[in-house]
Amino acid sequence: MSGSYDYKPLADDEVRVLRLESRLIGSSDPLRAIIEHVTLGTDFLCLSYVWGAPPVTGILEIEGFALPIGSNLNDALIYLSPRKRIEDNSCDTASHSLSPPIWVDAICINQSDESEKSKLVHKMDLVHLAIQTIKNFHQDVVSGKFESSGTIQATTSMSDALTRMGEHLRQCFFNVDGSATKELRALQAFFAKPYWTRVWIMQEVILARNVSFLCGSDSVDRDEVRFAYFYYMVMFPESRPYKACIPKTVEKISTSPAATLGVFGPASGGKATLKSVLQSCHIAMESFTRDRTKVGPMKATDPRDYIFGIAGLARRDLEELGIKVDYKTSVQNLFTKVAIAYLEIRRDLDILGFCQFPKTKTNLPSWVPDWTMCLQAPVRLIGDEGQFNAASGTEPSLVITQHACQLHILGYRLGKIAQLGMDLNQCDDGPDVLQVLIDSFALLESHNGPSAYITKQAQEDAVWKTLILDSQKRVFQSAMPDDIQKSVGPRMRASSLVRDGYDAIKIFAQKKLRDASYCPDAELEARIVNYAQEAGIGLLFRRVFISETGHLSIGPSHVEVGDEVVILAGCTVPVVLRPQGDLFTLVGEAYVHGIMYGEYMETPNLSQICFSIL
Repeated sequence: MSGSYDYKPLADDEVRVLRLESRLIGSSDPLRAIIEHVTLGTDFLCLSYVWGAPPVTGILEIEGFALPIGSNLNDALIYLSPRKRIEDNSCDTASHSLSPPIWVDAICINQSDESEKSKLVHKMDLVHLAIQTIKNFHQDVVSGKFESSGTIQATTSMSDALTRMGEHLRQCFFNVDGSATKELRALQAFFAKPYWTRVWIMQEVILARNVSFLCGSDSVDRDEVRFAYFYYMVMFPESRPYKACIPKTVEKISTSPAATLGVFGPASGGKATLKSVLQSCHIAMESFTRDRTKVGPMKATDPRDYIFGIAGLARRDLEELGIKVDYKTSVQNLFTKVAIAYLEIRRDLDILGFCQFPKTKTNLPSWVPDWTMCLQAPVRLIGDEGQFNAASGTEPSLVITQHACQLHILGYRLGKIAQLGMDLNQCDDGPDVLQVLIDSFALLESHNGPSAYITKQAQEDAVWKTLILDSQKRVFQSAMPDDIQKSVGPRMRASSLVRDGYDAIKIFAQKKLRDASYCPDAELEARIVNYAQEAGIGLLFRRVFISETGHLSIGPSHVEVGDEVVILAGCTVPVVLRPQGDLFTLVGEAYVHGIMYGEYMETPNLSQICFSIL
């Protein structure tokens, strides 16, 4: 947005700020402002708003130069401009009041100067830590939607109601007939705004000392919004108990505010790891939806900002990894450099868990994550931290040939994929857990090769544990002693509490076969829901298959018969590789029941193989 304005060079400790000139109340005159240089020790406001490539609806005049601006920024600057009354007819600009200094990134950074842009983005954490207050501007909700004041009232009411919790909470936000109140619908509209999907606002909202959200003439602070959002997401009961899917009421809202508000993500600037920020940025997006085409990743006009746009949150980690903010580098080189840094410097193979197949950026190696995509949660994240250890007792051994973009890595071949289960992406309402269970048993029975599970009990364990990736969430921990709860973290290895849900599904299926009109009672239904919810986490965008060794598995939805199941040395989770002559393409991670805890590494005379991955 530089227009024809002549930007003056910045000193190392300086940033530009905007000072808006006063304007007549109700005036249609263009906005006018001046630009000043201030040091990072100066208090100034930061305006956070939606930008990208919106229609130009306004003009900002800066010292005689006209800059076209989008509607959200135009409305925000009008709101922040000092007002003057019509009787103040002085023509002396110096006598007009100016707004406090305001940081507006699209204006205060010379967007056409790649060197300046790189320097400022690299120290963005220092910029945001210097900011006194961030003003997050949200336009009045119009065109048949709800008034913005309802959003603020709903946020405040949510915060107050949560102090009493229980049934009172639902009474505040649901009508007698179970429908959402006007206030709750306003809150849904607020959290569904495109603003929340912008990568840049993560560090803006998390790093600043004070953050307020402006809706019309009302405002609310960051902590209240964070509190309201967190409980909004857990307030909705699951519907369709036999489907591993999310209620349609929740699908209307993106989960990107979770990352932006730090609900799931890092809370302190500069100290987080790059991987943890990327994880919260992408994984939170998919946690509550089954349709990636509706949500997608958080948005960035420049794909390089999927890394550079969060640099302020992980500046130290970027420096240790040798990654510099440089807008002269290409998207392919940047994404590849991040992957190489984790593999070669950290010896961290977990980065491979973020690789999706196929990629949006087709020029990327298969072992390099494409951060422009909406990523599903890696298998290791669905389990408890450190739960899986498929390559127990081994260390990564790899070489990267950068000129050929190939990863050469040692590992162990389990076997090829022999049969595929049902394609879960074809289920419009989410996978039917009962049908997937039946299909999984059919796979085991129809397999002609060796069996990895000899007894009927072992087969049952393989099926119910595979569909939930042998893990369960915190909701089941309420029945456990406090000392155990503290040790297991947000997720834990599956227990008899989840097995109980599987048993409930068996009871339901048996009675349904005898009586098609049978409906379960509330107690049985609750047990079924518990298992269905857990299965929903693991089944989304994945596919059940069986290997030629008889191991029941769940992997990426694009797996094919003939793909190789491999344990890479030093990798906690098995991967699926697709042969391409003597080379391989990485398809993705897999949960393989019976080898996730190092069992396969105990095989006598196990030989290592070098896999060359394109």
